[in-house]
Order: sequence, then structure tokens, then C-alpha cells
Amino acid sequence: EVNLALSPEQELSMLLGANRQNRMAFEYLMTYYLLTKNLDAFVKDLVRVRDFPGFAVPPLWDEALVLASRLSGRPVQIPGHAISQEAVRRVNTVSRSIQRFGDNAALARRNLFKAYGDTYTFYWLLHL
Repeated sequence: EVNLALSPEQELSMLLGANRQNRMAFEYLMTYYLLTKNLDAFVKDLVRVRDFPGFAVPPLWDEALVLASRLSGRPVQIPGHAISQEAVRRVNTVSRSIQRFGDNAALARRNLFKAYGDTYTFYWLLHL
């Protein structure tokens, strides 16, 4: 039996291949990359944002760009977009707060969720 199922990434990429201005497919693809912590693919495909005039990069995406920059050891450049200083501050604040809990991720999650649970940095560092 042959499994013809496509991964979410394959399906969304096909939709964008058929219509590069399919904003919903673009946003879902980028969200999929963030949920699966695939920052390399996220950064690579973020250049598609130019296909959507007036699209504002959400704050969580900016955090992901800051994290991607730090992981790669070089600045991430997205044509026509500057990473917000607020995103840099948020990544620094959340990272420092989590580090105070050392290796106890469960305790960090419990204590920091209310303050930082809505940040991508919290997800990146504490989601299993």
C-alpha cells in the first residue's frame, strides 16, 4: 500500500506554488515552521512576505528572527523588514528569566507562564 499523504509543509508549499499570493497558506506555513521549531525554513520562506503588500510581520515572528540570528551566529536579513528592538528586549528578558530556573524546565514553565506564555521565546525554550 502506497501512502500518498503529504506533510503540512508539502501541502502548503503546493498551495503557494499554485498561487504565490495565497496569504492563508503563507501564514499557515510560517506558523507550521514555528510550531515545529524549523527556524531555518522559517527564515528561508519569510522572503515571501514581499508577495503581500502592507503585510506587517507579527511580534512573534520577530522573536523567531532574533532567535534564528542567535542560533546561526549571524544577523538575519529580511529585505524590507527591520527586526524590532522590542522583540530583542523580549527575547533577552524571557531568556534571562528562564535561565534563573537552571535545568528545571517544569518549574520555569509554572512560574513564568503567566508573564511570558504568550511569547515565542517561551515556546522555543520550554515547549517539549
